[in-house]
Amino acid sequence: MDQGVAAVWAAGLGIAGTLLGAFGGAWVQARTTRAQVVHQEWAEVRLRIRDERRAAYAAVLEHYDRSRQATSIVLQYRTDHGVRHTEVPEDLRRDERVAVETFQRAVMDVAIAGPERMTTLADEIAAAIWDRVIAVANGQLDYEARVRDYNNSTTRGMNARIAFVEEARRVLSAPDRPVQ
Repeated sequence: MDQGVAAVWAAGLGIAGTLLGAFGGAWVQARTTRAQVVHQEWAEVRLRIRDERRAAYAAVLEHYDRSRQATSIVLQYRTDHGVRHTEVPEDLRRDERVAVETFQRAVMDVAIAGPERMTTLADEIAAAIWDRVIAVANGQLDYEARVRDYNNSTTRGMNARIAFVEEARRVLSAPDRPVQ
């Protein structure tokens, strides 16, 4: 009987070990698969965020340049014709207004896409554009003062643009996953 009991115990332990190995292996594989799926989803979200940020940052730069061009055209018209801002043809003023409003929407997209430092830099560019628009439209200033304010706002805007591009490169070049 001792050999029979030992055989039963051996068979029982063998079956238990087989079952434990099978279930344990399946459990480890399920955990590994789940971790891979989570990592893949995280990587896809990170890539989507990067693409959205890239588009938002590019839109700010594009619409900043369009706003600068539109304000330059209005100032040039005022200078060439010696007229007040309200005497500039409506189509030129409308183009300026649309360019600046579109630029403001692009700045808002950066505020949504983030991070906060990019929002701050986009706001600095926007402040320079608004100062530029005010310099062009200001009827209280003589020509020299208007040009001085215009040039100062242009310089501030270009410096803010440079800082924006540098920070955008840093934000967009961040690794997709933390280094482990």
